[in-house]
Amino acid sequence: MAQSSLIFVSGGVRSGKSSFAEKLAITQAKKRSGTLFYIACGRSGDAEMNERIARHQNDRKSSPKAWMTLEYPVAIERAIPRLDSSSIVLLDCLTTLLNNEMFPYTKNMDEWKSPTFLASVKRKIIEGITEIREHASCLIIVSNEVLHDPIIDNGVNNAYSKMIGSLHQEIVLYSDKAYVMEAGCAVLMKGETE
Repeated sequence: MAQSSLIFVSGGVRSGKSSFAEKLAITQAKKRSGTLFYIACGRSGDAEMNERIARHQNDRKSSPKAWMTLEYPVAIERAIPRLDSSSIVLLDCLTTLLNNEMFPYTKNMDEWKSPTFLASVKRKIIEGITEIREHASCLIIVSNEVLHDPIIDNGVNNAYSKMIGSLHQEIVLYSDKAYVMEAGCAVLMKGETE
């Protein structure tokens, strides 16, 4: 078996990152004779999110290869019992996962102000990613680029932006490949072309 790989795909809103990541996953599944898993982190909550979820579900239904969808808006490590060494896992998306972990429905909404809480959220996400990678053949992570504009507040936006930036840096450090999507075009930022 080939060594487990980690691929990171980021981009702005509607940049084509999810479609690109799905194509990468299908290519990896064909190459490695693997089963496709989609870890969906989105939570239904408003009309726009419901539309995005439905669009992603339809994309997978019309895919040339079957997907197994696992809905884990938090605690992504729950996917591990379903995975094996031939699994190709697409996590969509890191920014949504971070939002869900930072602002759980049933807890104190001001926890984000605690550096200890933020450190525990980051550790939990990184550990979940590491464990999934250890159990799968390939893990592809999709994330939004939210750091192009200056951060002008010291509140929740600042804390969230720092967290996502820190997560991106750590994940890319350990990634075999990292892409950024711009207007539907994938730019390889790390790794070698095939």
